[in-house]
Amino acid sequence: MDNYALVSTFSDLDENKYLKDFCDYQSISIDQFFEFNDYSNMIKKIRSNKISDLIISTPKAMDSNLLDFCKKIIELYNLNVEVKCASFDFPDPFQYALKVLSLPEENPLRLNKIKDSINKKASRGQVLGKIPYGYKKNPSSFYEINESEAKIVKEIFSLFYKSRNIKDVVNLLNGKEDFNKGKNWSTQGIEHILKNDFYLGVYRRYNNVIPNSHDPIIDKILFNECKIILGSKEKKIYIKNTYQGILFCGICKQKLLITSHTNYWNVRKVRTNKTYKYYSCPGKYNHTIDNKKTNINFDTLNNALKLRIDTHSLEHNKIKKSDIYKLVNSIGTGSIEMKEFVNNFKKYLNYLNSDKSLSNKKLYIYIEKEQIKILDH
Repeated sequence: MDNYALVSTFSDLDENKYLKDFCDYQSISIDQFFEFNDYSNMIKKIRSNKISDLIISTPKAMDSNLLDFCKKIIELYNLNVEVKCASFDFPDPFQYALKVLSLPEENPLRLNKIKDSINKKASRGQVLGKIPYGYKKNPSSFYEINESEAKIVKEIFSLFYKSRNIKDVVNLLNGKEDFNKGKNWSTQGIEHILKNDFYLGVYRRYNNVIPNSHDPIIDKILFNECKIILGSKEKKIYIKNTYQGILFCGICKQKLLITSHTNYWNVRKVRTNKTYKYYSCPGKYNHTIDNKKTNINFDTLNNALKLRIDTHSLEHNKIKKSDIYKLVNSIGTGSIEMKEFVNNFKKYLNYLNSDKSLSNKKLYIYIEKEQIKILDH
């Protein structure tokens, strides 16, 4: 089968020479050359004449923005054509594209500066993103221990080591006034802390792993003992809640939390239990409005919401425009296969083409006279 080559323009002699030199070095014979403006004609020829590879001088030879570049890569993939870049440093087209292309109306030079800044901070162990509970940022942007929060982190590990049950830790913490001020503890939150080796002083960001990067809060022996206990327990599969983050209290406007309550009883001297999940307002005890409440059964409200809003559109609106960079990086580094990339890219395009009226959606919930009220204003 033939090999084709694509360049930005035939008039750029340096670009053409570099591509030919690359192909000579790799022992790749080019049967026909095309330039950017002749892309559609090249596709027609590919459809009629099967080829194995398309060598591009630069991603810019294929398109000027990342979104359309990906569309063309997928088009060629469906035609069983593999795209390669004439670059010794970035032969993978996706990795090269992240260096030189951006989304429409975005500046790739600015994005690369941001990436370089992030990578430099990560290589030094500096603060990036959300700070783990128990730490704070010092004036030099490094992590230091937040003593009041660190006390609670230590208590979490100690309680779990003794009780061997995360739900017991949640109940104990939420029952102590000194430990639940401004924070409602959940099983997921406790489990995340117990699994996070950041509390051993290990920094992990963007493929950077730095041991002893910051002062540890937890002793390694205790951390490993808790890890063993966690590993011995049956793993539960948590289904992501579609409505998380858009539900608010219809009385005080605070965001609703997902809470759980377990009832215990004895049946023929055998202790049993059942756990109930709720949507609950963190300020519910301060409500003074008669005949209204916001402690609502989880499944009951979810069923009511299914009748009210289009969950498919809602899921699309949880995608961010910038997620395309993460997706392209995943295929470029080999984290996902091409088939998965194509499927995820289709979802991304559906998001871009969908009605984004739900992107800032807020639903206000309360119960009045045993009826669930769902308001969008």
